[in-house]
Amino acid sequence: MDSATGAMGSLLLKLGELAMDEYNLQKGVKKNVEALRRELESMQVALRKVGDVPSGQLDEQVKLWAREVRELSYDADDVVDTFMLRVDDQGPEKQQVVGCSKGMVKKVAGCFAKAKARHDIADEIKDIMDRAREAAARRDRYKIDDAVARFDNGVTHPAAAAVDPRLYDFYRNEVELVGIDKARDDLVKALTTTTTEKKDGLFKQQLKVIAVFGPGGLGKTTLARVVFNRLKPQFDCTAFVSVSSAPDIKKVFKDMLLELDKNQYQNIHNLVRDERQLIDALRDFLQNKRYLIVIDDIWDIASWSAIRCALVENNDGSTIIATTRDFDIAGQIGSPHKLKTLLPKSSKKLLYGRIFGSEDKCPEELVEVSEMILKKCGDVPLAIITIASVLARTRNTADEWYKVYNSIGYGLGNNHDMKNMRKILSLSYYKLPSHLRTCLLYLSIFPEDYEIERSRLIRMWISEGFIHPEKDGDNLVELGHSYFNELINRSLIQPSGYGSCMPRSCRVHDMIHDLVRFLSSQENFVTVDGILQQTSPASKARRLSLQNNKLENSTAQTNLNMSQVRSISIFSSSGISLLPSLSSFQVLLVLDLENCYLTEGCHLDLRHVCNLFHLRYLRLYECNFDCDLLKEIEKLKFLQTLIVKREVRLPSTIVELRRLMFLHVHTDTILPEGMDNLTLLEELSLIDINKSPTFAKELRNLTKLRQLELFWGEMNESLEEALIESLRNLHKIQNLQILPFGNSSLDFIGERWMPSLYLERFVATGSSRFTIVPAWIRKNPSLLTNLTDLSIKLQELRQEDLKALGRLPALLSLRLYAGRSEFLLTCVGEFCCLRSFNLRSRDPLRLMFQQGAMPRVQRVLLSFHVQDTRDGENGDFDFGLENLLSLEHADVFLSRTTVIIDRDMEMERAKSVLRHAAQIHPNHPTLEIH
Repeated sequence: MDSATGAMGSLLLKLGELAMDEYNLQKGVKKNVEALRRELESMQVALRKVGDVPSGQLDEQVKLWAREVRELSYDADDVVDTFMLRVDDQGPEKQQVVGCSKGMVKKVAGCFAKAKARHDIADEIKDIMDRAREAAARRDRYKIDDAVARFDNGVTHPAAAAVDPRLYDFYRNEVELVGIDKARDDLVKALTTTTTEKKDGLFKQQLKVIAVFGPGGLGKTTLARVVFNRLKPQFDCTAFVSVSSAPDIKKVFKDMLLELDKNQYQNIHNLVRDERQLIDALRDFLQNKRYLIVIDDIWDIASWSAIRCALVENNDGSTIIATTRDFDIAGQIGSPHKLKTLLPKSSKKLLYGRIFGSEDKCPEELVEVSEMILKKCGDVPLAIITIASVLARTRNTADEWYKVYNSIGYGLGNNHDMKNMRKILSLSYYKLPSHLRTCLLYLSIFPEDYEIERSRLIRMWISEGFIHPEKDGDNLVELGHSYFNELINRSLIQPSGYGSCMPRSCRVHDMIHDLVRFLSSQENFVTVDGILQQTSPASKARRLSLQNNKLENSTAQTNLNMSQVRSISIFSSSGISLLPSLSSFQVLLVLDLENCYLTEGCHLDLRHVCNLFHLRYLRLYECNFDCDLLKEIEKLKFLQTLIVKREVRLPSTIVELRRLMFLHVHTDTILPEGMDNLTLLEELSLIDINKSPTFAKELRNLTKLRQLELFWGEMNESLEEALIESLRNLHKIQNLQILPFGNSSLDFIGERWMPSLYLERFVATGSSRFTIVPAWIRKNPSLLTNLTDLSIKLQELRQEDLKALGRLPALLSLRLYAGRSEFLLTCVGEFCCLRSFNLRSRDPLRLMFQQGAMPRVQRVLLSFHVQDTRDGENGDFDFGLENLLSLEHADVFLSRTTVIIDRDMEMERAKSVLRHAAQIHPNHPTLEIH
């Protein structure tokens, strides 16, 4: 599925399958299928081109044509899905002869059912073909391709159609700017720190290239302009040029030459020069000069590569500043410099200054609501300035300001300033590849400020068909992770919920959320809290998301065609009564219910869930429902994801769900025998192997598992043997979490198992522990090249084991729980990648960080007992924190083992030593003592 092309991608694949002999279609029907596929392939190309054009630059006829073709693709996809389901449902497994006469009846009935399905598909393909021909005729009549070609050639580009809304701020006086001082000083410091090299016997200053990156609206261009003006006098020549999202590189070169020397190049724009001639002219001009050049608004590395050819490296201390929204591009340009949001006090000063002239003139009754508004703006200057413009035209009463606050995220109507802000932010959207646009728009199904779990989002993308393999052997989950990371790198989502120093979830800034919801509504991609407000019966809702329950006019419900809905997400019980029976949703792919109480008599009857034959994704999170809900689950032949976070009885027929990839159940769930039939499973949690005794042995056949979470209360020899044999067979396991709650040792895993080379995360918590560090780490840690996250409990932590851990080549996060430990010394050359170090000890801690140890560690957590120094255990509490050069945050938990006379004095002395270490640290890290 694709926001620009509808269901074209999956439909074309299915039409290819439909033409194959296994479906036994008549020759004439096959011919129609092939003709339809060719016509739709052409339309898909046209739709992609239309999708690249900002909606405001499209002719209304083009918009109508694109919407019609997308709807056609969805309808055709539903028809083909239904046909395939009907044929598959009468497949060989349904025709096995149980008794002679009964088997014959079943076989004859199956043949009739298939014949009728083929007759129906013939008629429906003909209808769709007629609609496709009509759409093709309108495409020619409306000259769709010509309209898009004009945009591609820059004739109707936004830059030519309207004034850039950023233009005024570009020329603002520096004294008018708020909160830019620290960002300016930090960038100036980075730029003026010289780097020299010896060349021809002389020391030369190297060319310095810094890329300022961050999301749209953060003030990158403003900062670059301020720094540019500040540093100009120090250089022989300077230029400030913008690239934009649709760059004309020759114009960029000409602009650069004109800025460098207005006299010499005053007529440059009237001269015909190719790129090579312009590059040569720039290199000749800059060859022996100390120059400062700002390249603003870079959107792709190809543009930067062309520009970089013209910027000669002459060892005269020249400087290049670039701005971009993309972290990956920033890293390829030069030294990345992340622009942060405003400090809260600067945000307040900016808001009040724009509205009242100064901060102290804000009426008392508006202080509370203004702080709520600022929180929504997320300390982003563009958002604050936009909302300030709205508030400045609003009466200064709390009621009016609360109305504005409640409107944020809902577009504030057709407000001019909101439109301008959307134009700026939407540049990032239209520069995305088509598949990422679709994934971004899908985020509108989630409420504002919602923390979106990474794995959940990827599963939903897969179920909706948004992720397509780029080549044979591609794993959909891994592709999904790359999509997620790319949206982060492009500053469109904000990472959160870190684990292994990697984001496990994300949030969407309210202003991006507003843009995504606006675009999603325009494309009829997701309908949010407005399923009863359809303006036209012809406008079919494809995805429903009930979030805020502000629906009122229930009589309008008849305008909604429920048979077209592919996804339903509900985030609370209220609002469920606004939906019809689940049986109305004939092509539903995704059903995601959260915090819904679905008890007997509830309007939304989940007993129909097993009749949703197309369902790919079912998530029931913190929902109350009948534990026998899934007794006919075998009907859900296409189900890929099943997540049920409450006790439920899984029927034995669950093992017939051969397409199941992700299964997450409640800890009290008992798995039936035969789980080894689910050979496509990639994720499985949270399984109590004591309650499902056959599972430990069956696990060995689930060879595609990447993520597995197990726990147990008791462990015996036979269970150990079965579990070890199974773990040895999981060659693709990446994330293994074991949560044993008994008192048994984990040494059988430490000594008798060798993990796969794919292992990225190993977590063993609970009450059981290893005696010492597992042998598969001690013997050859260099083999575990992908292990980034390790959390284990040990009876004893030895110095030699700590050194082995330090040789893990990719380790980012380490959590150790030690009953006792030797004196521990971390040395230079160990833990080279580590970002987070967590060590908890039941005894007094004897630890020293050597100078230069753990060079990239940013966070440290230490937990230990404080004893009287007369015992000689804690020494002077000097752990060498000041030697961790990248340290940003330290948490230290102190506790007492015995009641001693000077216990308060000893605790205070420990705190004093720790505070001193933080004070003398060059980074002045945050220290929290608990």
